[in-house]
Amino acid sequence: MKEEDLIKLIRQEVEKYVIKNDIKEKSIETLGDDKLLENDLKKEFTINKNSDDLIVMELSINELEGISRGIYINENSEIILNYLLNNKNIYVIEEGISWKKYKNINIALEKQYIKYEEKLKLYGIEICKRVDIKNKLLGKTLCIRDGVIDLKFIKNQDLEIKEIEIEKKVYVTELAKEYIRQQSIKIKRR
Repeated sequence: MKEEDLIKLIRQEVEKYVIKNDIKEKSIETLGDDKLLENDLKKEFTINKNSDDLIVMELSINELEGISRGIYINENSEIILNYLLNNKNIYVIEEGISWKKYKNINIALEKQYIKYEEKLKLYGIEICKRVDIKNKLLGKTLCIRDGVIDLKFIKNQDLEIKEIEIEKKVYVTELAKEYIRQQSIKIKRR
């Protein structure tokens, strides 16, 4: 075999490997204008329309209220409601919710906006921080809303989990806490 043929053969094999590893398995759709987050997500995911996961990077007060009532008021809220109606995953970036940018908000108004957010959570929409979205999409964050976390439950979970997000009403047994510490898994209470 000639040296050139050998180099060509090696190059073909290397290209197969590089192309195989460069394929992004999961696709997502983004909604909003946060270019930094979108570019960061592009490194891990393919961005397509009508995927199984929707990342809402910006949500106005009108959109928040409309979606909580199950109606759409613009193109963005229509996309979000279509994802809801098709039982797909929706993640809203907490920092992109417009009312949260105000510092001295009226308490009664703040309570109303929190009610809207709670309604979204009841629909299955997850509200999460920018820094946590990648782990949630990759399945490295486990979210538990109620019940008891014991050692058996934790051991049956995926080994890739780096963080467990739990509601205040969830009880974690002492053995489970010890195992979680040993595995270097973070617990985040909401």
